[in-house]
Amino acid sequence: IYANGFFKKGFELSVTVKLIRILISFILFISMGSILSGALQAKHQFGPTAWAPVILNIVYISALIASTYLHLSVYNFAFLILFGAILQSLFFLYYYKKFGFQFIWPDKSIKKHFQEIIFKFLPCIISMSTLELNAAIDERFGSTLSAGTYTLMDIAFKFMGIALSIFASGFASILLPYFSHVTDYAQKRLSFYIFQANKLIAWVTLPATLIIIFLANKIIYTTFYKYSGSHFTLSNV
Repeated sequence: IYANGFFKKGFELSVTVKLIRILISFILFISMGSILSGALQAKHQFGPTAWAPVILNIVYISALIASTYLHLSVYNFAFLILFGAILQSLFFLYYYKKFGFQFIWPDKSIKKHFQEIIFKFLPCIISMSTLELNAAIDERFGSTLSAGTYTLMDIAFKFMGIALSIFASGFASILLPYFSHVTDYAQKRLSFYIFQANKLIAWVTLPATLIIIFLANKIIYTTFYKYSGSHFTLSNV
């Protein structure tokens, strides 16, 4: 249902099933880290949230290098990625304890607040479900393409995410708890702050977008073809 094209490709289907079994726990550790990160940001502790992705990226890059030079299988690479998620969640847990947070059994008041959070979370569930549905449709079509095509599309998408992830998402993570405090004491000023934040994000992301559009060929050529030997061809560029 999700990627029907794989049923015509026995090897891809077998590898995908094994990787899902390994990486399904990735969701648990990343989600736990996100919850702890939210608690830290509520207390204006943004450092751990900023550095946690660095840990995951270091493990990811190290896993790529180790897999390339030690000829590790894709399954070993998946286990290393899972290890990065565990390491990141432990990093958040350390700072969660360091700043005085603790885990307690829920009582009636906590359950009431939890119900309020779930109710406010519903719009987010709808929007994220829409994104995941869109991804599922893309994956369904992508699974029917020739080998390597989807990887090339994913590489192009990653370049789009440079400006989005480095600045826009990071900046928004800092602003969200600040905006929540503004609504308590100066709700009328909230629209002004949001407008100013959007202007700043636009001034950074628009130039980055134009640079990637006009220099995409040189960036891809230098990054993936010039120093990759025979793994990336000019047609791929």
